Amino acid sequence: MSRIINGLAYTTRASSTAKLIEIPIEGQTPLAESQALINARSYQLSSRNGANAYILSTDKEDVHLNFIAQKVIVNDADIHTFLEPRFEYFNEEIVPDVDPFVLADGLIFRCVSANSVPKPKEQYTYYIMVNGQSKQIPNYKTLEVMLIERGQNLLSVRVLEGNQCSDIPRDLDTATQITSKANVWKSEYSDTTNLEKFLELENNAQSAGALVAGATATAAGQIAAVQSQAAAANAASVAAAAASSAAQAQAAAAQAEAQAAEAAAQAAQVATELAAAELAAATAALNNGII
Repeated sequence: MSRIINGLAYTTRASSTAKLIEIPIEGQTPLAESQALINARSYQLSSRNGANAYILSTDKEDVHLNFIAQKVIVNDADIHTFLEPRFEYFNEEIVPDVDPFVLADGLIFRCVSANSVPKPKEQYTYYIMVNGQSKQIPNYKTLEVMLIERGQNLLSVRVLEGNQCSDIPRDLDTATQITSKANVWKSEYSDTTNLEKFLELENNAQSAGALVAGATATAAGQIAAVQSQAAAANAASVAAAAASSAAQAQAAAAQAEAQAAEAAAQAAQVATELAAAELAAATAALNNGII
């Protein structure tokens, strides 16, 4: 069968009148050379092996293939010749067996559903696995005693979804149920969750904040009283200083008055002495007949 591709005649996949040695890019003319030109250029074309696959040498930088590009058009009439009807899957599909949901003996758990709402921990129903079956723990105090006996706390209780709980077989024999241990429960057995501890710490912090606020107010009142007493003492000191200054002024005035009285007395004495001298002079003049 002969084909014409890009003006080149091909008789079979391996022989033709020309060989396409370069795939052109868009807008360029395909480069085709005859077998004689190819042999003359010594392209060292790779050959096909027994499996009809090209052999690519790894010790050469360039390897040329004598490959004829063909465009295959598949239509509805001959599509069945290109399809493999026996192909189903790359590997045989293996569907693993689903193991039933089981829990280890001694595990304590409780169940929740999609529509359940949170409630206090004492109101949940708790179970324990015994010999592959679940048994209901009669009350919350029994649960806390069992946790203490195992060295566990409430965080060790596993929470299961409803569909998981439904897969666990239950022991409904009343003769083998868990005996209540509420009579041996002690207050120190009480377990506290992280949320409860947080709320307790928050309440303690709020109480401490109130105490700090009260202490701050008391301290502020005491500081104001001390400041008021200091201001009163300062005012009393200023008044005492003023009274002292007034007393000093009065003493100075009294001293000035005393000095003035002394000066007046001295002046009177001088005047008396002058009058006596004048009298003595007049008496002497009278005696001498001057007058």
